[in-house]
Amino acid sequence: MDPDERDRLNRVVDHEVKGHFPPGAVRRAVLVRHGDEPGIEPGQTLLRMYVLAADATDEQALAAWRDAHQAGVDELRRDLSRRLPSARLIELTFDDAGPDAPRITVADDGSQAAEQLSAREIVTKALELLRAAYVFPEQAERAAA
Repeated sequence: MDPDERDRLNRVVDHEVKGHFPPGAVRRAVLVRHGDEPGIEPGQTLLRMYVLAADATDEQALAAWRDAHQAGVDELRRDLSRRLPSARLIELTFDDAGPDAPRITVADDGSQAAEQLSAREIVTKALELLRAAYVFPEQAERAAA
């Protein structure tokens, strides 16, 4: 995947992830793939969410964020399991805390893997993303039509 495609994909992922949480709760979200970091197996993807909390170095603050946003985390986990099965882990961390930042992972239990989206749901979501994330809104609307 070339850098431009990767950047576009991460913008869409960031937009989608933020839609599961109240405004300002998630600073940004990115996909991390095999080869980006050790420990990610071939064919697997990690969704890393950089969250906002009062103390961005404290593991308790990160756990408190997760607890406060548990419904959004669960909804995102279900959505990822159905739409991006290779994303076996969601990782919560802080953006400015450096490499030693606390991290919490939310693993996929596999329970949603058999629940596939219908063709109508896939097309509807694709059009929604096109309208929301395409750089030229008027062209996005024409393409969606």
